[in-house]
Amino acid sequence: MKTMTRDALFIAFFLFIIGVITAANRGALGNTFALVNRIPYFDKVGHFVLMGILAFLAIIALAPKIPGSTKSATMKVVTVLISLIALEEASQYFIPSRTFSPMDFFCGLTGVLFATWAALLFIKSKES
Repeated sequence: MKTMTRDALFIAFFLFIIGVITAANRGALGNTFALVNRIPYFDKVGHFVLMGILAFLAIIALAPKIPGSTKSATMKVVTVLISLIALEEASQYFIPSRTFSPMDFFCGLTGVLFATWAALLFIKSKES
């Protein structure tokens, strides 16, 4: 996958996540997820999948641009991402239309960790 494509995918997905968070903060999601919300644990699976995709795309787009080893660069990207996810989840405590949930953070964190492993494998396969 070309670098420009990686960058574009990361930026597009990041903007999508920002849009969903903004809409949720304003209480504007309405019935957008009404059907899938009926699926047990959909919210938790959603955090795992969405944060995992975000992490994978962030790592493959940004880590190669950071000086140092692949693992060091990846850890820098993951540290920033986990910090942002933690801040976003913690901010929900103060927003009436949202629900603060440590389990949502845990599911997002698990998705990030799984995606980190997958991204490192992806990067390694492109290097060889």
